[in-house]
Amino acid sequence: MSAAGAHGPGLGDADRTETALLAANIAASSAMAAIAWFCQLVQYPMLRSSEPEHLPEAARQHARRITPLVIPVMLAELAVCIRLLAAPPRGVRRRDKNVSAGLLTGIWLSTLAVQARQHAKLQERHDPRVLRALVRGNLPRTIAWTLRVVLAVSMLRDATANPGRP
Repeated sequence: MSAAGAHGPGLGDADRTETALLAANIAASSAMAAIAWFCQLVQYPMLRSSEPEHLPEAARQHARRITPLVIPVMLAELAVCIRLLAAPPRGVRRRDKNVSAGLLTGIWLSTLAVQARQHAKLQERHDPRVLRALVRGNLPRTIAWTLRVVLAVSMLRDATANPGRP
């Protein structure tokens, strides 16, 4: 069987690399959207139901367990996004990659400037206002990650349907 037959008709190395990049974009964005929805619907409500004296320890446990999970995925998502901006696969719409990058920029800014600080405060002491703000502020990030999944799927669909389009 020829190399083309093993990977599809006429699918060259560059096309396979671009397809793999777009699939990695879907995987990373999907993983982060799933984690964000889990936190929004399960983890943060559990923190809200913690006894005030137990919340700092619960917040520390949350951070200790989720950080090694999200950091590699967020970094992979960022690397793929930068690569898509620098050298987008043929067929990917400029609007889709730019909107996706804008959403990721907002996610990172919100995470670093707001949510990380809120988590740090909750690890020190129970503060119902900070906890409410964390839950409210996480929802836009969760929606942004979900929209990134939609855009990632759209980019893969466009690239495979229109491989000759710049």
